[in-house]
Amino acid sequence: GCNTVVARHLGTRRAVADQNLRKVAYFAHFEGVKRLEGVESGHPGIIMAREGWFWLIHLDERRTSVGFVAHPDFARQVGVPANRMLKWAMARCPVVRERMRHATTSEMTNQVLADFSYTCRPYAGEGYFLIGDAAAFLDPIFSTGVTLAMMSGVEAARHVTAVVRGATSPARARREYVRFIEGGSRPLWRLVRRYYEHSFRELFLNGTGPMQVHKAVISVLAGQVFPRPRWCLRWRLRLFEAYVWLNKWLPLVPRRRQFSLVETAPLEWPSSDGAAVVGA
Repeated sequence: GCNTVVARHLGTRRAVADQNLRKVAYFAHFEGVKRLEGVESGHPGIIMAREGWFWLIHLDERRTSVGFVAHPDFARQVGVPANRMLKWAMARCPVVRERMRHATTSEMTNQVLADFSYTCRPYAGEGYFLIGDAAAFLDPIFSTGVTLAMMSGVEAARHVTAVVRGATSPARARREYVRFIEGGSRPLWRLVRRYYEHSFRELFLNGTGPMQVHKAVISVLAGQVFPRPRWCLRWRLRLFEAYVWLNKWLPLVPRRRQFSLVETAPLEWPSSDGAAVVGA
């Protein structure tokens, strides 16, 4: 998994070079976080701000993981210690504060995970196939880790079976597996990079689009990218990217005002039992 034992031994683990994807996650586990109603009660929550984004992911019936993701320079800019960054951000986001009104935690400070986007190329070598997080970890905004783990696991098993049966050579199996992972993960990386553009989010959250471009994005996120996206998806994704560029200058959908944590005054809110107050 994310410990990348094989890649660290081989010295192939690399953080992504794109500075826009060099992120830090500040997170902790809470009880009593308000959940959505009905069938949406288990859905994760994603809350965007100009400076970064929050996740609210339910771990079980009681516990919820709450995190804030931002560029590593941001904590230094606001002068907040890394282990207090989550508290600082939550106190300035009304949506998160509402969901956290009765939240408690035994963790006095948040955990920190830096440079969590990485690759471990090549994804196969003599004696090994790297699967899931052991091969690569994308920014979790789209929760693509499970897709990559399942698809790479099935593909690796197929190649191992073929090698054992003598139907292919180990060298060929490795080459085909590497092409499979590269071809399938490339469009996912493109969408993650685009998500940090406000114009992309305006179009994506609008939910509709000509030539069904919005459905093409959903299809990619649903995992229809292996061994590579079909042509009908690829050209619509390129068209969507063209709309993203055009939307910066010509509003194709209603504008969405960017919310800023820095420009918002912090507020405290009560804890249900006083065990741990989450506030400014």
